[in-house]
Amino acid sequence: MKIWLIRHGRTQLNQQGLIQGWIDAPLNHDGRLQAECVANTCRELDIDAIFSSDLIRARQTAQAIAKVICVPVMYTWLLRERSYGELEMRSKHDVCWTEIDGGGPEYDLLGVETRQKLKQRLIAFLHSLSSFPRQLRRIVVITHAGVMNEFCHLVDPHHRWRRFHNTAIHELTYLENY
Repeated sequence: MKIWLIRHGRTQLNQQGLIQGWIDAPLNHDGRLQAECVANTCRELDIDAIFSSDLIRARQTAQAIAKVICVPVMYTWLLRERSYGELEMRSKHDVCWTEIDGGGPEYDLLGVETRQKLKQRLIAFLHSLSSFPRQLRRIVVITHAGVMNEFCHLVDPHHRWRRFHNTAIHELTYLENY
């Protein structure tokens, strides 16, 4: 199965450098234009299905793609960005990301979702794909940067965290015998 991971379009909070997590911020003007551009790129991918995070920034991006390629969108909370609890709406520059990823007890108190919990959500999503008809061989997943990195880490444990720009597309091959 081919999976194209696509990060949602830009939001005002992205532009301000704030941590969004589960904050439900809509696309800004640039984000809507980015969604239209990525939708046109998707015309060439021969997509069978679109799955999307249920957060509005991903939903709006998915709807732009669905409108162009005439494929319905299936929404799921399993594809949401990692929850950053009390760190949401703070500047990305005010936190120590290596400490957050280490998942120390202080971050549990702040309500930060661990990478292990995020990984469990993504595995649950992948397993849910087996309930769909076999003809779903080429899917698009509209999601968030943290989720995209965790997907890449599932496929390649040596994957190094990278920045996925808004509406970046990353292609994966998923073997159902995961």
